[in-house]
Amino acid sequence: MAKIELYSGFLCGYCLAAKRLLNRKGTDSEDIKVGFHPERRAKMAERADGRHSLPQIFIDGNHIGSCDELHALDAAGNLILRQKIADHEVTAQMNVPKLSFKTGNTGGHRPERCLFRLAGGQ
Repeated sequence: MAKIELYSGFLCGYCLAAKRLLNRKGTDSEDIKVGFHPERRAKMAERADGRHSLPQIFIDGNHIGSCDELHALDAAGNLILRQKIADHEVTAQMNVPKLSFKTGNTGGHRPERCLFRLAGGQ
């Protein structure tokens, strides 16, 4: 099983996005909060070659980078995470339907808001 460490901060949108991607992949990650712990942030920066931005992600001790790098790996098809489930190793994969965007009057209080629809009219 891959060991995933995610250094994160309080109310960090990029940290939440990285966690959501990892959750969709079916993996568990160790969330290391650095907000009120300068010693943890110093250790993170040391491991991440001086980078202080959040999140910083490590998989099996290898520095992946931030949320952007994690999503870029996934988009390129290079983010393959293995997790043991009931003594069987499986590869987490994610199939995402294409979304189309439509704006218009929805009949609600906000007449112009974006509606998300699956491609193909679903």
